[in-house]
Amino acid sequence: AGRSGGETCAVCLGRHPRTEVGKCRSVTLWSGKKAICRRNSSGQIVSTDGTTICLDWQRPSGCSTTSARHVHKCSGCGLYDHGASTCPLAE
Repeated sequence: AGRSGGETCAVCLGRHPRTEVGKCRSVTLWSGKKAICRRNSSGQIVSTDGTTICLDWQRPSGCSTTSARHVHKCSGCGLYDHGASTCPLAE
């Protein structure tokens, strides 16, 4: 892991102050690896196939919503068993 403090960004998986996390437009992860998600013009996290990914799922608190519209998939690696905040690729 990298720096302590801040939140894990759902786009680049880097650690940033809370006020900066929603502004990331990186096309790579903090490590330089190509990102599999991006932030669209509405601020939503979308995968390369255009699927909107649940932002709450990426946070440490997760998301308990079971609606099909809430895709619970890691925005960093694409696995379904965790979000960005606990992704092994995160800083």
